[in-house]
Amino acid sequence: MKVTAVSPRGTIIFDSHTGQIIENHIRPCKECPHEIGRFDIDEYKAQYNGHPIPQFIDLLDIGHWDISGQNYEQPSHEWRKQKEISLLKSGVNFEPIINTSDIPNIIVILNGGIVQSILSDKPINVKVIDYDVEGSDDENADNDTFREIPEKEDTTTTTTAYIYDGDVFELNPEYVHKILKAIQ
Repeated sequence: MKVTAVSPRGTIIFDSHTGQIIENHIRPCKECPHEIGRFDIDEYKAQYNGHPIPQFIDLLDIGHWDISGQNYEQPSHEWRKQKEISLLKSGVNFEPIINTSDIPNIIVILNGGIVQSILSDKPINVKVIDYDVEGSDDENADNDTFREIPEKEDTTTTTTAYIYDGDVFELNPEYVHKILKAIQ
């Protein structure tokens, strides 16, 4: 798999198994000690309990050798510590990596334009907002079902919408993976 290491000076695409550079789009820098030749996959996996490297990674989060293979630059342990603190403060249950395998697969099942079910292979917090409230029985609904909410992110216009809560969500990893296998 190709991985993109990102830095303020550009990106480097490398092979996630070997650490070998595929494309280097880093702008030259006078203060930089050397040009990167290969990334340290083993150190990264050891740091993150064997988790695979995500598709995008900060250059500070992975060690590397220069082109000659003689000079090694450690990953920024301070950066890693700050990343962990930031994730904890934001309420993320920190497992020392965020990668694509940590992202839940979500399947939304519609029938007749109505959300019938939302399936996921991992726990998620979900709200479905339905702006089409015509014909709904809003006089019998409680205030938690119909609300005035913004129509778009960049406007102050509000509209009445029906809010589906957790009643349509189902945690069902086996079924989600069966569906994903069928549609891929």
